[in-house]
Amino acid sequence: MKYLKIFGLAAIAAAVAMAFVGAGSASATALCSANEEECASPFGTGTAVEASLKTGTKAVLKTDLGTVECTTSTTSGETTSGPGTSVTGVIKNLSFSGCTTAGGVSNCTVGTALSLPYNASIVATGSGNGKLTVTKGSGGGNPGATVTCLGLIECTFRTASATLTVLGGNPAVAKAEGIELTERSGKLCPSKEAKWTAEYAVSKPNPLWISEAP
Repeated sequence: MKYLKIFGLAAIAAAVAMAFVGAGSASATALCSANEEECASPFGTGTAVEASLKTGTKAVLKTDLGTVECTTSTTSGETTSGPGTSVTGVIKNLSFSGCTTAGGVSNCTVGTALSLPYNASIVATGSGNGKLTVTKGSGGGNPGATVTCLGLIECTFRTASATLTVLGGNPAVAKAEGIELTERSGKLCPSKEAKWTAEYAVSKPNPLWISEAP
């Protein structure tokens, strides 16, 4: 029985030690110009980031009142940290133009994004790819924009958090896939569905991969 107790204590001690080892070796994220497991020359704090809709795609807002499509959308910002558990940044600009209801039936206006700048954080998910999360920043409000298609939609849409998939490459592509815009206010707002989909090609820095390194 004495030996069993000693063995049990040893097992507990080993488990605790392994937990600390695991915590100490947690993977880090780095933005890199090459698809490397351990980035040799990561982009640092203050790196400018610019992106626009991937060629041949549209930004789409799908609602139960109708679908809005924009042929042009651009965004820009900069990183606020270097490699770490995540790479943080701020989104300073986000704009939409060339917006109409599906099929070009009527013109729409998508106002300059609200409450800029937004906070952004990216973590590596493997194979040079990552996950980008956009949340409220120093502007004080959740990410969003006002959409006006007279007689159809006159609504401000926001979300507490938007998560995009980032595929590393030349260029990297950030994909917003059916992001639910749960906060809605205005004269004509959808009651059931409001989902945003878009694909942004990153023009700066380019090429870009999201490295995962110990």
